[in-house]
Amino acid sequence: MPQSFFIQFFRQQRFALTLILALLLSASTTASSYAQSSAEDILQAALDAMGGQERLESVTSLRFTGAGYQNALEQSERPEGPYLTQYQLRTELRDVSNHAVRQHTITRSLWQPQGASLTFIHADGMYAMARGEVQRPYPPTFGRDIRDALLTSPERVLLHAHASDDLRAEPDVMLQGMRHNVLAFTVEDIPMRVYLHAYTHLPTAVDYERPSYFDVWGDATYRVLYSLWQLEENGIRYPHQWDTEHNGFPYRSFTIMDLELNPGAPADSFAIAEETKTAYAQVLNRPGFRDVELGQQLGQPGRPAAELAEGIIEIPGAWDVVLVEQADGIVIVEAPISSEYSEQVLAEAKRRFPGKPIKGVISTSDAWPHIGGVRPYVASGIPIYVLDLNLPIIQRLIDAPYASQPDRLEQERRLPNFQAVSGRIQLGEGPNRLELYPIRGEGGERMLMVHFPGHNLLYGADLVQRQRDGTFFMPQYLSELVEAADREGLTVENAFAMHIGVTAWSEILDAIAEASGTPLKSN
Repeated sequence: MPQSFFIQFFRQQRFALTLILALLLSASTTASSYAQSSAEDILQAALDAMGGQERLESVTSLRFTGAGYQNALEQSERPEGPYLTQYQLRTELRDVSNHAVRQHTITRSLWQPQGASLTFIHADGMYAMARGEVQRPYPPTFGRDIRDALLTSPERVLLHAHASDDLRAEPDVMLQGMRHNVLAFTVEDIPMRVYLHAYTHLPTAVDYERPSYFDVWGDATYRVLYSLWQLEENGIRYPHQWDTEHNGFPYRSFTIMDLELNPGAPADSFAIAEETKTAYAQVLNRPGFRDVELGQQLGQPGRPAAELAEGIIEIPGAWDVVLVEQADGIVIVEAPISSEYSEQVLAEAKRRFPGKPIKGVISTSDAWPHIGGVRPYVASGIPIYVLDLNLPIIQRLIDAPYASQPDRLEQERRLPNFQAVSGRIQLGEGPNRLELYPIRGEGGERMLMVHFPGHNLLYGADLVQRQRDGTFFMPQYLSELVEAADREGLTVENAFAMHIGVTAWSEILDAIAEASGTPLKSN
């Protein structure tokens, strides 16, 4: 091999080593420079990059239109996605000075194929929602997204940091492959962090913490990512794309198509009718998901409990629960909504069946309504029967921090007693014995069905739901349940599920036949 090859090779290696040392020296110098920078200096550079503090403070209103989508993180076929999606067109007017918002949205989704048109108004510390001309108060628990948008809005977030009493710099981090300065501060008792691009000084992301929308995940972390920056006519730079993450999962994305700064905001744009203001007092303390009383339909009176067979009690509500009495104890089917709801279920089981232990709880799906109340069962040491595929998401729920609203498990941590279901499992003996089976369908991939062989009765998790017009939701789901029952050789006369009472099996078969145009036979 020619000597010149070795000379060229070693020169290349020396160049690469020199380049690496230079990069390391540069990084060290930059880190040293950062260590000497104060939070105020970093913030000032960011304000200047966006157009200057004076220009930002001059933005008293803005109007934008855009399009986006929101992922059903907790009610899709798989927790890691792909997700069921709700698409949205939005026009929004903000009175920045008075913290008022008027937001008109048109949404379409699997649940709303024809689309839904809604207007949300936030003004004078109140929330209202209107369909057409009919306006009604909107509970503040459900208006948190609007409040969050005001706190993290690009035109205000740096000004919030400037006005805070606890502004501080934290160590730089790598985000999206780039180094970022980090500023931490508190706004309205909400901890926040803003990540500033080390070269452009523009905000790339804002983190904040608060109880999650459904309260299932305890103290959740949200991240709003800003991109598609544009230079506006008044010299302000403004991001036209906002992406939001919930505990690291992609939650929603929105792109501004048209933006107008300081368009003026007529006072009647944010008008809340007097009768709505009066009624608002009634919803101010309306129960959130953690406050739902046993059997309630989210603040509405529920239906009375029903005895499906001797010792099998269905408690209807927003999400139903079933108590099953067996000779040696009680089995509970579903742990929905919240820790507080499950505490009520446990108390009800003890009231109805005094002296009998709780043998176990069955969670039949990974959707948040099914798993939201599983934590008290962990705290009580009760066995939790869950599909093998759902162990990771249940464990994530058990590990969630509940510091701001501590439940029993937060106060006294305990390891779960998981009973993973990967095939047929029988619970109990006698007429109320249960058989658990994985469904293993497309829509029902993460679901279990519960068979009561002594009553030829089948519980179908979320696969049997009725729509307002009386038809069944998604015949595909019905077909998966029927196919799973046939696969396991089950005899079924009636079925029920989390959102529907006892229904004739023949009616389900007829619905599948009508949807597919093919007669269907079953056991």
